[in-house]
Amino acid sequence: MPGPMVEPGPELSNAYMPQNRPPGAEWNACPGSGGVGTDMPASTASLHRIPSVPLSPGDEVDVRVYNDTSFTGVFSVNMDGTLTVPYLKDLKVAGLTTDEAEKRFARALVDAGFYPSTSVRVSIKPKRWAPIQISVAGAVFQPGRALVGERKPEIVGEDQLGDSTPGRYLSYAIKGAGGIRPYADLRHVQFIRGQHTRTIDLTGVFTGAAVDDPPIIFGDRVVVPSSGCIQSNYIRPSQITPPGIRVFLSNLTVPAAGNAQSAVTTQATNVPYGTRLLQGAISANCVGGTRTVNAARSVVLVTRNPITGETEVVERSIEALVTEKYRDAVNPYLMPGDGLACYDSAVTNGRQVAGTISEILATYVIARGL
Repeated sequence: MPGPMVEPGPELSNAYMPQNRPPGAEWNACPGSGGVGTDMPASTASLHRIPSVPLSPGDEVDVRVYNDTSFTGVFSVNMDGTLTVPYLKDLKVAGLTTDEAEKRFARALVDAGFYPSTSVRVSIKPKRWAPIQISVAGAVFQPGRALVGERKPEIVGEDQLGDSTPGRYLSYAIKGAGGIRPYADLRHVQFIRGQHTRTIDLTGVFTGAAVDDPPIIFGDRVVVPSSGCIQSNYIRPSQITPPGIRVFLSNLTVPAAGNAQSAVTTQATNVPYGTRLLQGAISANCVGGTRTVNAARSVVLVTRNPITGETEVVERSIEALVTEKYRDAVNPYLMPGDGLACYDSAVTNGRQVAGTISEILATYVIARGL
């Protein structure tokens, strides 16, 4: 059982909400972070311009040359980013849009002597977009290489052209890395392709402003920097945050002798992102019942400190979480992988002790009678 509980005031909440402290942060929350983000500048991205998706290794394209079947067919982009076509040298097409690939293909036909520059007509259309790998680092839950654009096999007709590719954009790459952490600096997301770096503002995902969401290709990198403080309005399901999280609950209490009897099921352990400790305690059936018996119960949060990487344990009184005026200051958000455990009140513990003593005495009397 953890040690005695300390009830901090709102000004000390940082010291008792370790999982909400980003590396290097002096304060727990960003100024104005409790609102809907109206203090954030709106993105200047166009609402109407949707950029074309560049080609990546594995993509399938339908190539057609007017009145010529020799160069017509469905081709896949090789792992080195080239397109292998009969009678031509391999063409480098990775990173090009289909319009740009058409021009390069036409130029290759002209340079090889198959057509004069005035009569060649080439069409290259997407047939099927492949999943790609991209590296995501910084303030995300699962930094590293993320596979985005993966989907179930589909039956595509031979004559069908075009393909939807929702997973081939920056926002999906970030979500593929587990989503942003609450201290992410969304105004300065770094999008790196080769030697070129763009700074992108993604705050519109939460404010409703237009968002510049560029298409990605194999080998791109994304770095989400830290703002040094918590943006509480980022702790909710969105396009770049987890829709839900998995927490570990334990409620071994009387009269329930196991988690199953306490209704701690799979549904209870999978909660929406943005769930707080009190809501998690309710999900674990730690709250409610007879006030005189259950009011003094407590809940323990086991979490990982993002600064040190060490496990920390925080205990809260159920009654304080329910009745305190400043409950939000002592009611942290749950993060993926957190653990919750419920402990009984002194009344329940005393009843258990008394029951145990009674059982021992009854056993002793029966033994003496024999």
